[in-house]
Amino acid sequence: ISFLFPVAGFVIVLFSNKWKSGPFSFGAKMKFFSIFALIWTIFQFLNISWPRPVYTETPLLDWSVAVGVVGLTIVGALIYASVNKRMTIVDADELNRKS
Repeated sequence: ISFLFPVAGFVIVLFSNKWKSGPFSFGAKMKFFSIFALIWTIFQFLNISWPRPVYTETPLLDWSVAVGVVGLTIVGALIYASVNKRMTIVDADELNRKS
């Protein structure tokens, strides 16, 4: 999950045309590589978290990753909803000009 979120965020920014390339860039192939990386990380997440009958006495442990992800998603959504109104947009270019 820790690698999936930055890759998903990068794909969102890239496809919303808000990404500014630096000195090194894959050019037109950037979207292909980013989609491939997103699909690969989703596949790896599902492969790792897929329930397998390892704990026969306590089957809930087989679903522990899914339960944890759902729990963290709910907590994150509640935190985001509580601070969303106070969030402001920061212009990084303007901050760089001031410093």
